[in-house]
Amino acid sequence: MTVSKLATDGDWSWQSSGHFGGHRSPIDMIVLHHNAGTGSGVVPNCWINRQASAHYQIEDGKIISCLDEELVAWHCGAAGYDNNGHTIGIEHQNSTGDPSWLVSPENQEKSAQLVAEIATRRGIPIDRNHIVRHREMPNCATVCSGGLNIDWIVNRAKEIASGKPAQTMPEQAKKKGLKKMSYIQLTSKFQGFGLTFPKDSVWEYNAEAHTFRYIGNPAALAALQKANEQDDLIPWTGADLLTVVQEFYLGVDKFSNIDSFKK
Repeated sequence: MTVSKLATDGDWSWQSSGHFGGHRSPIDMIVLHHNAGTGSGVVPNCWINRQASAHYQIEDGKIISCLDEELVAWHCGAAGYDNNGHTIGIEHQNSTGDPSWLVSPENQEKSAQLVAEIATRRGIPIDRNHIVRHREMPNCATVCSGGLNIDWIVNRAKEIASGKPAQTMPEQAKKKGLKKMSYIQLTSKFQGFGLTFPKDSVWEYNAEAHTFRYIGNPAALAALQKANEQDDLIPWTGADLLTVVQEFYLGVDKFSNIDSFKK
C-alpha cells in the first residue's frame, strides 16, 4: 500500500461502494480538484452513492488519505481516454461558495506540500504540464477545480522540493514598514495588472493569508482596523504597492473587490 507520509488521517469507509479500480499505468500526473463545498467530512462520504473517488482529500488544514495510490481512483475519467489510469487525484475543501469557490491559504499550502512529496517520490516533474486542474484533462467538460490557485501551488511545491522554507513576508514589504497585518493608503494612483486605483485608495495587507485587499467602504475599514488593532494608515505611492505585489505576486491568492475598478 502506498500513502503519502504527510497524510495525518485516513478514511477508507467509503470503499465498500466499489467506486474505484481499473488498469494502473505508470503514474506521471497529479490532478487537482475542488469539493464544490465548504463543509468538513463531505468527501469521501459522498462517493458511497456517487461513482467517483480520489486518492486524497485536503480539508481544515489536514491531508486525508482516501485510497491507496497504487489503485485507480475515478476522478477524471473521460470517454476515449485513460485519464484515471496514470494519475493521482487530490480533492480540496473550499473556503467560499459559488461563484468563486476559493480554497483557503492553509489548504493550498498543504496541497503544495503533498504535491511536492508525491512528485519527488515518484519522479513527476513539478510543472503545469504534469500538475493540472481536472478541467485541463482530455475531454473533461467541467469547471473543476474552481478558484483553486494552481499556479501558486505548483510554484510553492517547487520551493518545498528544493528545500525552501515556508513563505514569509516579502523583503520589499519589510523595507516599506509593513507588519503582518497592515493598512495602506495610496498617495498616488496605482496602475498594474490591467487595473487602475485612484489616489487615497486604502488596501489591507495580510501576510499570513497572502492577500492584498482593496477596502472601499470607510465603515468597513474602521471595523477592520479596530478588530486588528491597527490604527495607522501607512502612506505608499502606487509604485510602492506595485513593487511589493510584483515581488510576491505568485503568493497572492486574490485581489478582492476590484472588478468595478478595471480599466
